[in-house]
Formats: sequence, C-alpha cells, structure tokens
Amino acid sequence: MDDARKVLLRDFLLGASGVWILYQFAFFGVPFDISLTHLLTAGVVASGCGWFQYLSEHQAFPPRFYDVRDYLRSHPLQTVLFTAIGIVTLCLPLMLNSALVGLYYAGFTGMYLGFLGYRFVFGVVRPVPEEALNRM
Repeated sequence: MDDARKVLLRDFLLGASGVWILYQFAFFGVPFDISLTHLLTAGVVASGCGWFQYLSEHQAFPPRFYDVRDYLRSHPLQTVLFTAIGIVTLCLPLMLNSALVGLYYAGFTGMYLGFLGYRFVFGVVRPVPEEALNRM
C-alpha cells in the first residue's frame, strides 16, 4: 500500500470513528434541541478545522509551529501532558455550565466533519499534499 492510501485510510478511519461515536450519542437521544446555533457552530468549526489542516499541510504557519509539532512527536510524555492540559482547559467550561453540552456536541461534530471533508478534498479529489506523505 502506498503512502497516499495509508494517509487516506488513517484519516478516514479517525474521522469515521468520531462521527460514529457522535451518531451513537444522537441515536440514543440527544438531551437538547438541535437549533440553528448548533448547526452554525458545527459549520464554523468544520470550516476552521479544514482550514487549519490545509494551512498545516501546506507549510503556511511560522517555522516555530512546526518545531513544536516535531518536538511533541519525538517526546511522547510531553505530548500526553500537553494533551491532558488541553482537555482539562477545553472541558472546564462544560463542567461549570452543563447548558453548553449542545455547543460542545456541535463543535465535535464539526471537527470530525471538517477533518473528513478536508481529507476528501485533499486525498480523493486532489492529491494528498507532500507534507502529509512525509509524515507516514
């Protein structure tokens, strides 16, 4: 299997697993009413996630960004610590105000859809960028 197919398989499995988890949550009854705000939130997050991935794979960020990314890839303990701090920071408002569950759900849905949409465009419709292939 060539690197482009590996990137497609990996990214589609990651995105599909996230969408499947969110679908299971919705299938068993969403504890809130889905509103226009939720749809807009999902759309904005999907667009932002796709745009961020595009900029990352097309070397549009300052070199410091890529230095930090490469450092975290080579130091798994710091990556775990960085991730844990990010999760706590991200989830703290949800713990303090449970009314935000709908927005968080919409945000995660948008994140996974943006991830899948970007990889569909730059993997199926257009070729996978070299930066993504170099990480395999």
